[in-house]
Amino acid sequence: MTGLVDLGRIHKKLNRAIHFMLVFAVAMTHFAWVPAQVHAASEARVSEFMANPAVISDGDGEWIEIQNNLDTVLDLTGWTLSEQDGVTHELEGAILPNGFFVVCRGTTADADVPCDNENSGLQLNNARGDTITLKNPAADVIDEVVFEGTNFTDSNAEPGQSAVVHNDGTITNDNVNQYTATGPNHGTPGAASDLQAPEVEITSHTSGDTEYTDFTVSGTVTDEDSGVDRVRVRFFPVGTAGGGGSVANFDAILDESTNTFTIDLVAGDDVPFGDYDLVARAHDNDGNAKSDIVTPFTLAPDTFAPEITITAPANNSIHSNYQSIFVEGTVIDEHSAVDAIALRIGRPGSPAAILPIQEILNPTTEEFSFEIPADTLTDEGWYRLAILARDDKGNRADREFVRVYIDRTAPETAPLFTPADDSVWTSPICIAGATADNTILDHINLYAKPAGATDETYELITELELTEESTDFSSVPEECEETLASGSLGEFEEFCRPDIQDSVEPENEVRKRYFATCWYYVWNPLTDDPFFVGESHFDIKAAGVDDAGNEEESAYAYNVLWDVQAPVVNAGPNRIDCVKFTRTGTATDNGSGIKSVKWSVVSGPGTVTFGSPDKLTTTMVADEVGTYVIRLTATDNVGNVAHDDFTLTWIAIPSTVLNANGQAGVIEGDVSGPDTVDSDGDGYSDQEEIDAGTNPNDANDFPGANDNTDGEEDVLSDEDNSFNFWWIVLLGGTLGLLYFLLARRDEEETEE
Repeated sequence: MTGLVDLGRIHKKLNRAIHFMLVFAVAMTHFAWVPAQVHAASEARVSEFMANPAVISDGDGEWIEIQNNLDTVLDLTGWTLSEQDGVTHELEGAILPNGFFVVCRGTTADADVPCDNENSGLQLNNARGDTITLKNPAADVIDEVVFEGTNFTDSNAEPGQSAVVHNDGTITNDNVNQYTATGPNHGTPGAASDLQAPEVEITSHTSGDTEYTDFTVSGTVTDEDSGVDRVRVRFFPVGTAGGGGSVANFDAILDESTNTFTIDLVAGDDVPFGDYDLVARAHDNDGNAKSDIVTPFTLAPDTFAPEITITAPANNSIHSNYQSIFVEGTVIDEHSAVDAIALRIGRPGSPAAILPIQEILNPTTEEFSFEIPADTLTDEGWYRLAILARDDKGNRADREFVRVYIDRTAPETAPLFTPADDSVWTSPICIAGATADNTILDHINLYAKPAGATDETYELITELELTEESTDFSSVPEECEETLASGSLGEFEEFCRPDIQDSVEPENEVRKRYFATCWYYVWNPLTDDPFFVGESHFDIKAAGVDDAGNEEESAYAYNVLWDVQAPVVNAGPNRIDCVKFTRTGTATDNGSGIKSVKWSVVSGPGTVTFGSPDKLTTTMVADEVGTYVIRLTATDNVGNVAHDDFTLTWIAIPSTVLNANGQAGVIEGDVSGPDTVDSDGDGYSDQEEIDAGTNPNDANDFPGANDNTDGEEDVLSDEDNSFNFWWIVLLGGTLGLLYFLLARRDEEETEE
């Protein structure tokens, strides 16, 4: 279409472009830029060369040595060796595993060099130095050595000395290994060169160290060239290392995997006691040696006793005799092994043991633990628990000890301040008292159970901690104010006077006055554990527990009533009446009991007269027709109040007669009831109208008053609901059909 974009053609072109890009991307994934690798392989290296031979001319005496670093034969076909200004020599041959290959500039009988290849173009520059390059068949630089010549102060071209290239790249001149018979040329062409001594260091000791018993000399040793052959540990009199005879020599144990050496020795046995130069001398496999020295180093006899520390029990702590006591701690001997640890139990001031000594022989750890079983220390009072120890050199430690007090006396609680026996509570119950102990009072256990139940049913209310809050009587909660008046304890004050508070004496006896503490706790049986749902009678007990765990037989409060529920009241069913009648209500209370009841009128058109308004059973009569709400109210003995109502429908004023005094009175006895009385004279009894839902006091309101009086069923009568329903259905269907026809006509007109 002219002037419009051909979307189909664009779509085809776009698909072709996307297809081309995907093919191009896939193809490009097969190509990547790989940087050239310098020193890509490490199969071989330049290990030694002679750049400036002595006596022999350079043309006859120069050579370069190549080392095979592999454990397999290295084929040199295609490899090249070159120097900075000379020719490139193509190597021929192979190098045995870890072997050597020598390329000579020239050969004469005097050179005494085992040449594998020759090339007169390889000329090493003595004056300014040179660069030797080794390449593999791929022309990758495998090794490259740069050395300085005689023009430099630090030269590697000394006459008659070969240059040994070490694994770390450093170069050392060989002035040791002479290889020619006619001239002083040194080197090891075609063989390993080792001019470096091992590196050795003693790491187990430093200057000034002293050993007393068993000890270990250890350190590190390495040799990059020929490897470590042995390490000897030597002891020289102090100040004589290297210049005199040693006192003792030992070959250390080598560990090549960690490059370490060790030797275990015993002071006084393997090496005499004294002051020494401690020397470790390492030898490599080519005879090079090097030493490390630690001085002064002393070996001395062990005269130090073990050190004892007791961590439990605490000194001057208090314990009961029915629980085990564990004596624990550590014995440390830094020089020798601990031989024995013992526990000795005695009385303060007496060295004699009152029980057999417990002993641990040859302990395997520094920690010890002795158990004193329950009921072992049967007498109340102070005990001395002493720990003794000795090491395997016979050194005995000064004994360490702790004092403990065995408390067999339980606390005592005075009769509870509150609650009293048979007391009644309408709010949470305040429990308060005073408890004393001959040592240290720890807490108060409070218990409760249903009154009269067995003691086994007591349940723990709380372990009352004796904090500042629970022992401060200057400001008590509302539940406790009536008994524990703020700022004064009244008759209970004598129990909490500070001058009778007491504690354990720090000496051997306990004073016989007690440490007294006054305390209180507020308990809500409905919300606090244990839960007692509803009101109930309780027995409550308080038991003091001291620091040793002794618990007393307790103080009690019996038959304590917690009454927070109102009585249960029932005023009876609703009633329709027209004459005096008798009504009996009910009121029960399972707590403090019913104190009083009262009948009253809540609402109504007239007055209701009660024969006994303060009794559960009473007569009642109304003076006006209408509806009344009558209430029965009950109060229990702690003031909890409850009520219940019923509705009284009074349908007629009773007939009256004159009594003997000429006064009007209510007719009692055989009087017609609502089943026969027609109060409004409409021809229906009051009971019939009540059953039909009409007003028995309205002559115009009676059963059937709203129907037509022609004797036929009325179309809209409430008594023929089915007839009314079908009329409504018919009317609804007609309206629906009419609406459909009108809507169809409108649609036809619209189409035309």
